[in-house]
Amino acid sequence: MRTSRGKCNCGNLVEFLRYDKNGNRIYRNRCTTCKRKGRRTKKDYCERCGFIPEETCQLDVDHMNMDPSDNSPKNAITLCANCHRLKSEIERRLKRENMYSVRRVKKLFRFPQR
Repeated sequence: MRTSRGKCNCGNLVEFLRYDKNGNRIYRNRCTTCKRKGRRTKKDYCERCGFIPEETCQLDVDHMNMDPSDNSPKNAITLCANCHRLKSEIERRLKRENMYSVRRVKKLFRFPQR
């Protein structure tokens, strides 16, 4: 979040988000167009277990490298709530043991090959 209205990486103006405690305006980091790009990568099934939901709200788009600003299709994977929770727990355990790496999470979690 930023305190001055600027431009997104694509060149569009960012939008107003809210006021902080001191009455200063807070703006988003990305424009609406760039924010929505990540939603286009959502598939209609879980890419890990193959679950096909009744409603797409039962699926989440997860960022494999844990960077929410990286919405590239290569970084996004569609997971059901159960697989998403399992992946988050594996990440938490590895971080606790100071053994976290994206490669290790992929190996333990058995992501599909791309």
